[in-house]
Formats: sequence, structure tokens, C-alpha cells
Amino acid sequence: MNNISIIKYKKEYLFDFTRIWNDCISDGNCFYWNESFKLKTIKNIIKQQDYIGVALSNKTVVGFYLIHKNNAGRGSHIANALYAVDNQYRGKGIGYSLGKDSILKIEELGYQGIQFNSVVKSNIASVSLWKKLGFEIIGEIPKAFYIKKDNYESIYIMYKNIK
Repeated sequence: MNNISIIKYKKEYLFDFTRIWNDCISDGNCFYWNESFKLKTIKNIIKQQDYIGVALSNKTVVGFYLIHKNNAGRGSHIANALYAVDNQYRGKGIGYSLGKDSILKIEELGYQGIQFNSVVKSNIASVSLWKKLGFEIIGEIPKAFYIKKDNYESIYIMYKNIK
């Protein structure tokens, strides 16, 4: 998609933001949460972020990312992030655009690297995307993610050095 712009989150995007996030939870192949979030919960999460980028296509919210510290204190120089793309717009390069934009923002915020603590191994599109953007798999935890009835999947820990 060529008509994507990524801007800083605004309150007017809250309902689309919540819908996309909850759709990703329902998909069950990337986020740990079992239950959808209420608006109040999303608002509280938003307040805790260092930065939120929102992808727009013709003024429609099609995805977003959140940036925050991976750990407190002595680990606060490494970022962590969460990404979500609207189901209708997946496979169109939006995730790549969000990833590229977030890496620039992470550097701008002064982080030295970014770590993903749980990229589901069977989520090939996600693993592929992050490798394309220069992330390395630095670990694997077997059966750490519950997919569905009696089915557990491994997760990768992925990392990209920024500085």
C-alpha cells in the first residue's frame, strides 16, 4: 500500500485502536491475552507508553505500534514494542512500514536496542517481517504459547541492536 502515513497517536483513534487490538487478541496467534480489552484498560495502557505510532490509509486507522521499556532500571535502555494491523489490511506492507517507522522512533528516543520477548514461532509472517528488518532470533522457549485446545507453540526472543 503506497498511501500509508504513520503519525503520532491521537485520542480520536481510540475506538479503531481498541477494535484492532481486540481483533488480534481474538485471532489467538500473537498476543498472550485471552480476553478483549475494555476502553478503560486500553486508555491505561496508552498512558504508560513512550510513543504510539498509528498507520493511516485515507484517514482510516489500519494499524499501530506501541513503544515502551523492555525492563526497568538497568534494563531500561532496551525497548520493547507491540504491533497490530487491521485484519483487512494484512499482507499489504503495513507491518513493514510500522516496523521501519518504530525503529527510527526507538533510536530517536535514545534506546540502544529493541527486544521482542515473544514472537510466536508459527506466525511465519511476523517472524519473516522482523528478520527482514534486521532482527535476530536469540532464543526459543518451547511450548510457551497456548494456541488452542491442547496445542502449544514455541516462541522466539528476537533482538535488534540500534546503536
